[in-house]
Amino acid sequence: MLIVSGPTASGKSAFAVALADRLHAEVVSIDSMQIYRQLDVGTAKPSLQERARVPHHLLDCRDPDQPWNAFEFAQQARRCVAEINARSRIALLVGGTTLYISAILQGLAPLPAADTELRAKLDLLDNLDLHQLLASKDPVRAVALHPNDRVRVIRALESVDLLGAPVSESHASHQRSLVEPHLADEVGHSAPIHTIIVVLMPAREVLYTRINERAQGMLNAGIEREVQDVVARYGSDLPALRALGYAQVMQVRSGELRGEDLAETIARHTRRFAKRQMTFWRNEPPKRGWLQWPPQDRAEDRSKNANKKQNFEVAALSLEELATKYLDRHTQPIETTEVWYVDIV
Repeated sequence: MLIVSGPTASGKSAFAVALADRLHAEVVSIDSMQIYRQLDVGTAKPSLQERARVPHHLLDCRDPDQPWNAFEFAQQARRCVAEINARSRIALLVGGTTLYISAILQGLAPLPAADTELRAKLDLLDNLDLHQLLASKDPVRAVALHPNDRVRVIRALESVDLLGAPVSESHASHQRSLVEPHLADEVGHSAPIHTIIVVLMPAREVLYTRINERAQGMLNAGIEREVQDVVARYGSDLPALRALGYAQVMQVRSGELRGEDLAETIARHTRRFAKRQMTFWRNEPPKRGWLQWPPQDRAEDRSKNANKKQNFEVAALSLEELATKYLDRHTQPIETTEVWYVDIV
């Protein structure tokens, strides 16, 4: 399989369709929101024309009020990959949800099942109180989560109470098992999967222009009507409506945000989200022992190279060049995951 990722609005979906044509591949979505039916505009799903051109999987599999998580994704995605490979085709996994990439390649730390009674009690607290409670029980995990990330903060608190120990310890044990293979059996984790990850990394000014255009495009395409229809059918208390774009529309509906500020507010939050995604691709590969191409300079040298794009060394390749590079590399054993930073020209 091959993974295509990168920051939001980097052009993953359109690029993946063109690459899938070249590689005779099928696309598997690794986007945490595109799984939901009726949430189309705000999730920037591939168009019906793109889906007709190349088979797509893990799109529109759940109603907005149905639960979905990274563990279930990993199971479904691995099943899709096996079925695609059985057809002698390449599975092209496409999306920006880095947790899903970690789940399929490296698995997830074992955590207890949800406790609805405990979760209901925690849900009575506001965001700040929840985060302060987590800081008192698991300060390491609290530092990693924003106070407004209510869903993950509650899940962390729930796990701490059910495990009787900080959830960060479980994550740390899982990470050790990835870099020290002899620990895998001892802690019950499967060995990691190795593959190629193509990270699309356009120049910063290009990316931000696309983000601004996408935000306005959502309004033009009717994201407010989409939210109205979903709320009418399922109610307003849906985790999916807290996602980027939908959360800002909900603020307009509640009077917290002026309608004329909606496009810029979505764009601003999207730019911040893109920065966090780029931080992941800057910091995480070396931590996980993944190879980086082109090689990235040391942190203290990054500012010295004025030709870098968002402080990344990026290879400018055509679609044909990238496809050829992948097919050549694919014939050799891949002993550790490789991350390729690419700007398609």
